[in-house]
Amino acid sequence: MKKLLFLLLISSSVFAKFQTVSIGTIDKEYQNILSKEQIYTILMQIQEQFKTQLGYDVFAYKKDGKPINIVYLKPSIKKRKIIKNNQELIHLKEKISKLQIQREKEQLNINQEQKELNKKYRQYNKKVNALNSYIKRINDKNKNGLNKDEYNKVKIYTSVEQKKIKRESKRLKREKKQFHKDFNRLKQRTAHYNYLVQKYNRLIRDTQDLSKNFIEVKGITTGQIKTTYTSTQKNGKKSMSKHKDITMDKIEIYDFETLAKFKVVLAHELGHLVGVEHIHVQGALMNPFIQDNQVQELFLTPLDILEFNKVFQKRR
Repeated sequence: MKKLLFLLLISSSVFAKFQTVSIGTIDKEYQNILSKEQIYTILMQIQEQFKTQLGYDVFAYKKDGKPINIVYLKPSIKKRKIIKNNQELIHLKEKISKLQIQREKEQLNINQEQKELNKKYRQYNKKVNALNSYIKRINDKNKNGLNKDEYNKVKIYTSVEQKKIKRESKRLKREKKQFHKDFNRLKQRTAHYNYLVQKYNRLIRDTQDLSKNFIEVKGITTGQIKTTYTSTQKNGKKSMSKHKDITMDKIEIYDFETLAKFKVVLAHELGHLVGVEHIHVQGALMNPFIQDNQVQELFLTPLDILEFNKVFQKRR
């Protein structure tokens, strides 16, 4: 999601000229995250970038220059809702990620438990079948019955084996019970995981709907227009001419999530300060929308350079 960077109050090449800027006021809401020293450093970086790519300076820092003010504006209801949703999305994403790791680990354990349990049941059934086969062979072999010694010997053997089988049966029942307990816990965790994923997707859709056509002003360059009307008379005909004198006053920056975005907003506004208008081309610094490539690394695109050269009447 890309947000509108700023709206231009005055934009015309008639006032294009070299400008000096200064660091003005910083609202208390930003004083813990942005200092005048940081602004100065960023200004110098922008100045160097512009000069390196343009071959000339378009602005300079001066204590009595046009002020750059950092102003806090209370977010709108829609903006606060978007911020709240984004915070909840981050929280949900973390929970889903942790839950996914737990589920995968438990699924592996369940698979291993089931494998071991099946193996033990096969061994158990093998022992039961072996004892039953032994008894059957004894009965088939001695249809007329066993003598006392033989009978006692068979009885002792079968009794010992039956006790072993009974203990094994109890142990398997306990393990099976534990398996079902683990399995049901995994089912519950999976159901909760699916619920969170659905909630996350719904919140994504709601946030996208809120963000549609959402215009957020990040900064603005303001100035004054002085219009002078001159009346002339020639060959008995009276005519009126109009002249506009535009003076830029200040830059105001309202919002930024990171210093990298602050740098982009400030560089863009400095472009307006010297007379460069918006460029509706993807990737350009003077595009009215924040461009991801500019946040990653601030630079002037060929079209940006062309517009700067136009307003400063430079040929390259």
